[in-house]
Amino acid sequence: MTNDLNTALTGAKKKRKRGEPKAKRRMREAFLQIRAHKDLEEITVTELCRRADINKSTFYGYYHNIYELSDALQSEVIQQIIDSMDDPSEICTDVSSFAYRMLANCRPNHEIIQTLFSGSQSNKLPEKMDEVIKKLFYSIKPQHLGDLHHAVMLSYKIYGSYYAYIMNTGFDPEERMRYIAELDGSFATHDV
Repeated sequence: MTNDLNTALTGAKKKRKRGEPKAKRRMREAFLQIRAHKDLEEITVTELCRRADINKSTFYGYYHNIYELSDALQSEVIQQIIDSMDDPSEICTDVSSFAYRMLANCRPNHEIIQTLFSGSQSNKLPEKMDEVIKKLFYSIKPQHLGDLHHAVMLSYKIYGSYYAYIMNTGFDPEERMRYIAELDGSFATHDV
């Protein structure tokens, strides 16, 4: 299980972070191994450093605390999902396709998502998606930055899609994704 977690995260890191220091990589891998079995609040820097075979000063050279490390890994996973999309600009041209692909790209990352966003961190998943998707949207459509209508509409769709998907587990995942994507595309009331 933890091998899959390491592979999922390091695959994205290799593309973006060639030459990452070995100690940092070991620290992140150790964190994922521990996090797979413990709530975030139960993990100590001492335990992490022991598992990663690094000094505390090495840890603090990169992060202020365990929460900052967790936050960085959460952001990386969500960014990896966006980066794996064929055409992220669909957020402006085909909202239904974008929503479907976003949900579909979460499925292969299910294990690492479950690990990083479990327990007290479960509310962080839609929060991180909101952050990353808005960043993408505003990079394509900077004229809408600061516009209430677009900000609210994006949050509504992101949080709504997330909760609609996780609250209806009694239905086929593929059908849920398709219907949620259809809904996301059907009520775009503002010109993007």
